[in-house]
Amino acid sequence: MSTAFIRFFARLKDFLAPDKRLARVTYPTSGPTRVTYLFSGKARVRYPISGKARVRYPISSKARVRYPISGKARVRYPISGPDTVAYPISGKARVQYPISGPVSIKHAIEALGVPHTEVDLILVNGQSVGFSYLLQSLDQVSVYPSFSTLELSPVQQLRDSLVPPLKFIVDSHLGQLATYLRLLGFDAAYRNDYEDDELAIQAYEQNRILLTRDRRLLMRKLIIYGFCLQTRDPRQQLRDVLHRYQLHNQIQPWRRCLRCSGRLRPVAKEEILHRLEPKTRKFYNEFHICEGCQQIYWKGSHFKPLRHLIEEIMAE
Repeated sequence: MSTAFIRFFARLKDFLAPDKRLARVTYPTSGPTRVTYLFSGKARVRYPISGKARVRYPISSKARVRYPISGKARVRYPISGPDTVAYPISGKARVQYPISGPVSIKHAIEALGVPHTEVDLILVNGQSVGFSYLLQSLDQVSVYPSFSTLELSPVQQLRDSLVPPLKFIVDSHLGQLATYLRLLGFDAAYRNDYEDDELAIQAYEQNRILLTRDRRLLMRKLIIYGFCLQTRDPRQQLRDVLHRYQLHNQIQPWRRCLRCSGRLRPVAKEEILHRLEPKTRKFYNEFHICEGCQQIYWKGSHFKPLRHLIEEIMAE
């Protein structure tokens, strides 16, 4: 069987981790092999064993190996057959990838758990290629993550550059992130009942960036732009999105509806007087209304904490 060598030029946790603590790589093999790495100073290998296995420690149904990591320790894990996976725990990850028949580089990268939306540059034998490139025996592949400051014009870009103002679509599990993005003035489509098919189609048709924690969703062919968030904390998610897309200079707070992402405009108090509660009529005089859902906004009790959040984000 032919092989190609794929190296990921980023920490595994940056490419693959569902959060900042744990990275999991599932490598397609003929057996039930699973390799798991914890980035808290230890590497752990879990290998479900059926039948006889040549190991140096007692086993029952599962064998588990643990040892502390210092520097660039490397785990070389034998798999049934001639293939070997070599994952440095810190630094770069290198994979010996088996080839049987035509295999695109996009398929190989995603088979190793990395969504194509997380990749900005691919070099094969020193030459830049697109996702449709078919792997050849002994190819040396280098995979690079998203760049924000590196000029990539001399090489083949994997997708068209994003043109401001950026538009987002947010997975149904990330409602607070959608609210924060709208608060800062960004167009963020969101519903709490989105199906995966809807997310993919809307992202494609409206040229939106899909924000999700679901790596498999980002591997769909329709998805062109996307970001796999690695934390469950909404405020850190917001910071990560702002950093990934260099949005700090594009923040325009209080411009969008927190409910539907529609644009806000000033409205005279007299026009909406019939919709206001008695105390709101008495103590407030400045109002805005959403051009989409007609939600009314004023500087009530939630204004100060939201303003504090905006000031904190803009100061970073």
